[in-house]
Amino acid sequence: MTLSRSCWARASAGVVLLIATGSAWSRQPDPPIPPAARATFDQTIAAAKLAMLRDPIVARRLGRVAHDNARGWPLGMQRELAVATAQWLEGEGAFRASDVAAAAPLVRDAIAITARIAPQSRLHADLLLSHARLSREGGRPQEALADIQRAYNIFSMLKDDRSQAKALQSIGSIYQDAQDYNRVLFYYRSAEDIYSGDDALDLAANNNMADAFFHLRRFGEAEKAYDYSLAIARKMQSQLLEARILDNIADLSIENNQFPRAAEAIAAGLKLTASPAAASWRPMLLGGRAKLNLAQGRLTDAARDVDAALALAGGASDTDFSAVQLTAYRVYKAGGDTLRALNHLEAYRRTDGQSRALAASTNAALMTARFDFANQNARIATLKAGQLSRDVALTRLRARQSTVVFSSVLALLLVAFVFLFIYLRSVRRSRNAIVVTNARLAQTNTELGAALDAKSQFLATTSHEIRTPLNGILGMTQVMLADRGVNGVNGVVRDRITLVDLAGRAMRTLVDDILDFAKMDAGAVRLDTAAVDLTTVLPDLISLWRVQAHGKGIGLRLTITGVERPLTTDPARLRQVVFNLLSNAIKFTAAGEVTVAVRGDSGTIAIVVADTGIGIPADALQAIFEPFRQVDTSTTRRFGGTGLGLAISRTLARALGGEITVTSSPRGSVFTLTLPYTVAATTAVAGDAGPATTAVAVLIVSDNPIRRSFLRAALADAFGAVASCDTAAVAAQLAARHVGVVVMDLADTASAADADRLLAAARAEVAVPPVVVLVTDPRAGPAATAGVTVAVKPLPVAELVEILRGVCGAAPTGVLVTIDG
Repeated sequence: MTLSRSCWARASAGVVLLIATGSAWSRQPDPPIPPAARATFDQTIAAAKLAMLRDPIVARRLGRVAHDNARGWPLGMQRELAVATAQWLEGEGAFRASDVAAAAPLVRDAIAITARIAPQSRLHADLLLSHARLSREGGRPQEALADIQRAYNIFSMLKDDRSQAKALQSIGSIYQDAQDYNRVLFYYRSAEDIYSGDDALDLAANNNMADAFFHLRRFGEAEKAYDYSLAIARKMQSQLLEARILDNIADLSIENNQFPRAAEAIAAGLKLTASPAAASWRPMLLGGRAKLNLAQGRLTDAARDVDAALALAGGASDTDFSAVQLTAYRVYKAGGDTLRALNHLEAYRRTDGQSRALAASTNAALMTARFDFANQNARIATLKAGQLSRDVALTRLRARQSTVVFSSVLALLLVAFVFLFIYLRSVRRSRNAIVVTNARLAQTNTELGAALDAKSQFLATTSHEIRTPLNGILGMTQVMLADRGVNGVNGVVRDRITLVDLAGRAMRTLVDDILDFAKMDAGAVRLDTAAVDLTTVLPDLISLWRVQAHGKGIGLRLTITGVERPLTTDPARLRQVVFNLLSNAIKFTAAGEVTVAVRGDSGTIAIVVADTGIGIPADALQAIFEPFRQVDTSTTRRFGGTGLGLAISRTLARALGGEITVTSSPRGSVFTLTLPYTVAATTAVAGDAGPATTAVAVLIVSDNPIRRSFLRAALADAFGAVASCDTAAVAAQLAARHVGVVVMDLADTASAADADRLLAAARAEVAVPPVVVLVTDPRAGPAATAGVTVAVKPLPVAELVEILRGVCGAAPTGVLVTIDG
């Protein structure tokens, strides 16, 4: 036990590595080292230093890799220092792995390099400490002392307290060889006084001091020191050191008759030896368990553990294995195996004799050494005094800082009190002024609110008064344009009236926008919810813009998916929002197409209006929804408009419980209207002619939008339920929805084939309703047959009404719808 723990102390005396090759020597500039090679070398050295305590074998291998790396550098001082550094680490790893024969030449070669080019460097001093450990291991304590003294002097010159403490620990390890345990405690405590707080140094100091306490029979102090060393080893994650300290704790516990603690320590240590890093210490732990079993009278278990320890003893040195040899002698002797007992007693005595000889020679060397211990102790005292002076200075500095801080806080409190006093006086003086100001602000706010209400009322009233005569003007222009008979207008006059009609429509759009904005600004938006069928409402809106889109040469498409049943919303407001989005899309699209896609799911309907127009800059995507805002003034001059359409649309969308969002790129813009999909009950649906019960709907088919508008306006007063479309396909679709009567206004160039296609498509679905065909030339129209009535244009509205009443047999009433394909 004694030699095992002492040998461990010698091996751990230099537990910390510090590479510092920079010192004040002069040299010529070296050839540059490739950065990649330098980086690889530095990384390998750092890894070797980190692995030295955890796994010396890995550290030795990394040192060899760094050595091979450095030998490939260009010749020069940097290369030599790098080689010396790598050899030092490789030698340290070999020494800690108990391969002293391989460690010695590596350390000697490295010392030769640093002695020649960097004799005052920290690297040279660290190598001297490594060489001292080799000298101790070889039984040359005088050489070890000389190396330690030279290293200590270099560390003193460099003012390196940490390394000086490391040198003092090395002196303590020599006294441990001499078994002078009081001196051991003195030097390790001196090292702690000079420098503390380093895990590696603290571990070495506490473990070796615990060993000294053990030999001095001061078991309580030894136990505390071992426990502290074990905590540091676990913190450093060194399995080998942890296993060795657990072996020492077990030996101390057996000696102190604390058998449960000894068994716990041995079990933990054997578990650690399952790792290759700590496997070399398994024989010693097995020997410790054999000693515990012997002390407890379990001779068979003790013999088994001794046999296992001896079988694994190939990697253990004689000194390390001395305690196991003594335990083997005692176990075999107790078991009656005298021959084997004597063999192990002889091995123990041989090792013990070597230990005693080492102690004697070390004592003699210490007596005759030229190491100036008195001067050394004086230096230690100086270092302690310097540390004490620094502590006193630090305490005084902290006291002054505390005084300054307290004075500053007091001054700040005084200044704060003065400002608070001034502030309270100001608040007290201005309180009445604030009350008066608040009263004035309240009065001003009331006046501003009244002004805003007056403004909104003025806009609403003015817009309404303008729209009333404007509707009369537009009504007359539409009637005049619709009349192509003898009394109708033609030529230049017709063109001028058409211009008036277009200008009036644009003006009515502006007035409508202003009126809607005024109502919304005044909070007077009213919603009239009803069931809305998007499959009929949206095609109607598309039909209103198809002619303008075709006139600009752009496509206009509508797709509807996932909308199986009507939703509950305000149909007029919904049309207005989609109308505005379509208006902008067609207005700002010069080529390509405009698409309207409707997508529905269980809770939401999305109406997406996409165009291939001019796009919107990213920084203007939100500004376009503000009233009277355009992207820029040039846009207003080029395309016209008040800038109210999108502001009104977003307000209406939110009133409907939805939202409008926009994305844009140079390839066009995409506006998405999202609404809650509240499924309507099965009732009369806005935009859907629906099955006729007590009323009959009228469907107008014409490819001329003006004629459709005229006929719809002319027949609405008489029948109410009027629908219109521009294609026979859509008409057939509507006829399948139980439209009561169809009015076909054929163009001048149309023939009976157009009516025949309508009738054929309708017959494929349902029974065809009565059809009234308006033709210019009765010879070109279809023949009057059952269900088909032919009327010749021009035809007075009153006469057409009478014809429809005769066909239907009733006066149809219902909801006005407009459908387009």
